[in-house]
Amino acid sequence: MLKLKHITKDYVTKQQTIHVLKDLSLNFRPCEFVTILGQSGCGKTTLLNIVGGLDRYTDGDIIIDGRSTKDFDDRDWDRYRNKQIGFVFQSYNLIPHLTVLRNVELALTLAGKTKEEREARAMEVLARVGLEDQALKKPNQLSGGQMQRVAIARALVNNPQIILADEPTGALDSESGTMVMELLKEVAQDRLVILVSHNADLAQNYSTRTVKLADGRIVDDTDPLVDENDVEDEEIAEDTADAAVPAAKRTVRQRIKKTYAQIVKERKEERKVSMNGATTIGLSARNLYSKKWRTFLTSFAGSIGIIGISLVLALSAGVNTYIAQTEESALSIYPITITDKGASLTELAQMLVTPSKRTKYPKATDVLIKKVAGNLVDKMIEGTLFYENDLPAIKDYFDDYFAEHPEDGYVNYNYSSQINIYRQIPLLDGSYLATGGTKLTQPVDAETDIPYTKINPFFDSLASLGEMLPGSAGSIEEIIEENFSDYLSMFTAFAELIDNQQLLGQQYDLIGEKSHWPNAEEQGRTEIIDGKTYEVYDCVVQVNDSNEIDDYLLFAAGLMHPSEITGMITDQTDGSPFYARQYSVDELLDISYTVLADSDYYHKEGDSWVSDLVGGKKTKNTETFVETQSGILLKVSGVVRPKKNTTATAIMGVVGYSHALTEAVIDRCTSAGSIVVDQIRNCYYYDDQVGDYVKITEFNDDNSIKYNYDSVIWRNILTGEVINIGNATENEYESIYAFVKERMGYANVSEPDSIDVYASSFDGKDNILQMFDDYQNENPANPNKVGIKYTDMLSILMSYVKQLTNAMITALVAFSAISLIVSSIMISIITYTSVLERRKEIGVLRSIGARKLDISNLFISESSIIGIISGVMGIAFGYLFTYIANIVILSKLEIANLLHLQWYYALGLIVISFLLSLIAGIVPSSIAANKDPVEALRTE
Repeated sequence: MLKLKHITKDYVTKQQTIHVLKDLSLNFRPCEFVTILGQSGCGKTTLLNIVGGLDRYTDGDIIIDGRSTKDFDDRDWDRYRNKQIGFVFQSYNLIPHLTVLRNVELALTLAGKTKEEREARAMEVLARVGLEDQALKKPNQLSGGQMQRVAIARALVNNPQIILADEPTGALDSESGTMVMELLKEVAQDRLVILVSHNADLAQNYSTRTVKLADGRIVDDTDPLVDENDVEDEEIAEDTADAAVPAAKRTVRQRIKKTYAQIVKERKEERKVSMNGATTIGLSARNLYSKKWRTFLTSFAGSIGIIGISLVLALSAGVNTYIAQTEESALSIYPITITDKGASLTELAQMLVTPSKRTKYPKATDVLIKKVAGNLVDKMIEGTLFYENDLPAIKDYFDDYFAEHPEDGYVNYNYSSQINIYRQIPLLDGSYLATGGTKLTQPVDAETDIPYTKINPFFDSLASLGEMLPGSAGSIEEIIEENFSDYLSMFTAFAELIDNQQLLGQQYDLIGEKSHWPNAEEQGRTEIIDGKTYEVYDCVVQVNDSNEIDDYLLFAAGLMHPSEITGMITDQTDGSPFYARQYSVDELLDISYTVLADSDYYHKEGDSWVSDLVGGKKTKNTETFVETQSGILLKVSGVVRPKKNTTATAIMGVVGYSHALTEAVIDRCTSAGSIVVDQIRNCYYYDDQVGDYVKITEFNDDNSIKYNYDSVIWRNILTGEVINIGNATENEYESIYAFVKERMGYANVSEPDSIDVYASSFDGKDNILQMFDDYQNENPANPNKVGIKYTDMLSILMSYVKQLTNAMITALVAFSAISLIVSSIMISIITYTSVLERRKEIGVLRSIGARKLDISNLFISESSIIGIISGVMGIAFGYLFTYIANIVILSKLEIANLLHLQWYYALGLIVISFLLSLIAGIVPSSIAANKDPVEALRTE
């Protein structure tokens, strides 16, 4: 039974209080057809909305099945409307983007019914109102009478106890109105139907009871219901006093009096009256689909920020990958360098770029001093700026490590002993330069008549060029020395091969059937050529991936005669004789070089040594000199080319020779009878018995004095200069060794001057750096636990490049993020517009029991769907633009796939777009949830 007891409804404004309902009491039977009549403004609709739980009474009480509604909260009213009330409105209030079937079954969704149950029940009530054949149509495809019958079906679908009809025939013609009234009369046979109307004829013809209202009061009731159990509020028993207090006014004690069972029951019931996620998303999606173009334009506008950020991230990933590939390729060019002593460039760089700790842009005008040189002093005191390395011990450690871990990289040991290389270079046209530099008028056929040309070291070989550069005021040698002396190392064509054949095989392919790598067992083999005995070593010639050799390295590699270099300068066309020159593999394999050690530029005449240096340079080109002095030949055994997708290659120049040649040259310098040994041993001590200096004859294996002598002097063999070195201790021999290192190529294989460590990859570099740490902490040969100090120039350079790149990318991302934020604001505005457009839908949903949370979720879902569509569109366009950009960049810069959008970036951007849109929908969805359902239903 439904009871209204002393219901009062006031509308309070700033100016006045309007009394709409005044102390109205009314009881209803479970099954009757009640018509409430009255003039406009008498409170009929307000009373209907209060009975239906859409509006709240100011005072009084509504008793539903014996339960007071004074303690009802929003959830209770939502459950009440969904379970016990069915609304039929004058303007139908059907949701336009849903089919008839979906409109009818919506209340069942809130009741927690399954899809099968919903459809079966909806079709049942549609059949009852005669519209089962219209189930899949949209409301705008129906007549007014049909739409009202759909509204009645929607009201009946949840089998409510009460049907509330507000002027249901007001917008219908008489025929349709009669049909609707007959239907309501039929419905009233098994439930309470309350009809609001101003048409007395309808009440007389169809109602079982008529209640008249005037000025907010009941003035007539044709069949009143009096309940003998009715009592006044003040007589309510004490045990129900708590329930009589509105929920908002109850004390904490009263709030916690509910039993656990009651709470569990209410929560279970609440779960049954809610809009599930699928329904929420479905309603949002159908609404968006009904406004396809607006949805598309909104999503596209929202995708602009995603497009921008996706392109920036694609550029960032691509650039970082390109930098990483470049850096990895440069691992074979910029090694980790270890010297015996020096200053740490890393410490210096960190010291110079350390930012100030003081406040930036201070208000004070005093000028302060930044600590820079002071940091230098601190580093010197700490002992971290300058360092010394035990290179012999490190060399032994490295030899063991790289023998076990060849995949990590390789190591080169640098010595002061240079390799001087000559070749008899044939001219392109078959003629040759004579010793005097004049071109012969007739070709010389005998290969022995071809003069030797020095090609390594490159700086010494410049004297071989000799010719004037066309249009210049000096020789090629003078011009290069004056302008390019700092860059001459770039022209070096000869370099030592790494002692890692496995890695070489991974990086290079051999070209030609006869090509092969130098065989370690055959290096230093003896060959007799023209009656002279040579030690023979092998080398390989490196070409690029197009089988090319850089033009500026042709002379340095001994493949082009000096007289032909002008062709490179004067004729730049591809079809010129210079650039048309080709070398067959067999032609390259036929090349041999003559090798001299630094000590070979001195010869002994009697007991004296004579220098063969010309102008202080090792530039001897005469056939007699080279033939006489040399005992080493270097032959090309193979032509190699980098394999596909090889990022780092180990051969630094054009010609790569084995480490055995380096040892052979060092051994030649330090062999018995060489000027190096004689120079080191040219020491004297003062013999008191003789009364003069006497040459020392007893020496250790390293040529140092075997015993200590007093008043030791050392005499320069070539100049006669005498240096007093006092007692011949080991340290005092350093000046002697420094002299023979610089001038005569002295070196000790176990004591390199510096070490270059090349990593094969980033992983290899990480392993190598870890190996450095292990040397300090775990190596038994390092009892003092001294760390390896090194210079990693590549990391220093690339750190600045990465820092600059990251700053640029961050700025671009920030700029793109602005457009993303603007897009989110626009989505928020569009969602709010949707709220305004769908106010009636909000009212309808609230009338069938939808919670405020359901309404909020509906619009948040809508904005989120737009966000997902925006994200997907943005990523799709991002990939499209990335593809186009890569084509353009490849054609212009020849860099493949510079832009690369990682899948996890794409997924992350979609998630970000979704989250931002979700956040953008919070405010408008909150507005929608808090809209008064009565006001929403009045919206036209």
